Amino acid sequence: MPQTQLDVDRYVPSEYLKRQLLSGDIETLTLHERVADPGDTFEVHGATFEITAVEVRDAADLGVPDEDGNAVVHFFERVA
Repeated sequence: MPQTQLDVDRYVPSEYLKRQLLSGDIETLTLHERVADPGDTFEVHGATFEITAVEVRDAADLGVPDEDGNAVVHFFERVA
């Protein structure tokens, strides 16, 4: 599967969250839908991050409300 460069502004629009990504305080993106696959990348202020895993979890376990009861957790690591 080809890698995709994600539009981080679509999923992480706030500068506060971007700073947390850069500092390493955030290690996952939890969304209502799957937006990436392992190997996909995104950039924040010149730093590149790669999606390492994607898991569907029960939203109640994560404290994330969702219509169908699921949350999609995107794990990533900084690669450059």
